[in-house]
Amino acid sequence: VIKGCVKEFYDNNYGEQKISHFYVENDIMPLALVDRAIKVNYDWECMEDTIVTYETISNRQQLYKEFPFLFSMSFQHMQQSFIDYRDSINQFIQATPEERYLNLIDTKPELINRLPQYEIANYIGIKAESLSRIRRRLYEIERN
Repeated sequence: VIKGCVKEFYDNNYGEQKISHFYVENDIMPLALVDRAIKVNYDWECMEDTIVTYETISNRQQLYKEFPFLFSMSFQHMQQSFIDYRDSINQFIQATPEERYLNLIDTKPELINRLPQYEIANYIGIKAESLSRIRRRLYEIERN
């Protein structure tokens, strides 16, 4: 993502949208979604004016032929990205909603002011009313 914010989501069996990720500036979105030959169960929606770049598999292969050292760099980056992704999933599963919110503030604080509260609540797996209570409680703690 060069500029903007992209929401990754899926529809559950009850017609509700479930947000699985937000991509902002400098985030790398999974290539599988660009290649529609690979079936995925989620979609993207731009939350604001957004500029993204993408490469095709053939473009990437050509680039690796011209610059072989990029393959090694790219592979290392993909490995680290996968490890980071798995760590974030495990952390998310084990965290309370309040911990998820605090983690979001730590990792992507810009989202707090860029997105509606109901989208943030959906992302951390709670209702907007519960997020309001968490924010109020954190504000009271900070104030005292």
